[in-house]
Amino acid sequence: MSKATEYENLKQIAFPAIERQMNISEEQKSAIIGYLKFRCKSESEISIDVGKNISIACNEIEKLNEENLTSFLAEKVFNAFYFEKYECGLKECLEEQKFEYFMSFNFHTIVSNFSKYLLIATLVFGLLYFISIETIEKRLLSFGTIFVLMSIPYFLFDYMSFLFPIKLEQQEIFLEVAQIIKSYASFL
Repeated sequence: MSKATEYENLKQIAFPAIERQMNISEEQKSAIIGYLKFRCKSESEISIDVGKNISIACNEIEKLNEENLTSFLAEKVFNAFYFEKYECGLKECLEEQKFEYFMSFNFHTIVSNFSKYLLIATLVFGLLYFISIETIEKRLLSFGTIFVLMSIPYFLFDYMSFLFPIKLEQQEIFLEVAQIIKSYASFL
């Protein structure tokens, strides 16, 4: 889980979903570039509100064209969500249904710290479990059963979106991200 929440890995997962959500037509692209360049005549940095406040330096806008506008804006949106300092903790953000918190550096830090302790506990309890079973046949059978039971959620991945309490407008984004994650897991 901590690898999935690293910047580069999460960007590969979320970036295509953000680009698809933008849905900017060719006419809109040229109008947006024109507007941004017009604002750069009187400002050195432009702030755009897209749910989060995004600052764009005018020297970056000079390099924009219609081909790279969508990916540029998607990267700015992703960075705004990823590096945002959220005031809520894990439990509060889950209760408030702040889906974007789970795409943040704060969440990555929590998961990374938690996974270290979880790995140690898993190894200790796995070793205790292995020692407590008397015969080799029973050990192999019990570990095989555990592995089969652990793999069930991967087979039910398409239906997992119904288990999370998210708002309807976030459902479509969640389903897109779930499809992208599933495409990376080639064994599913």
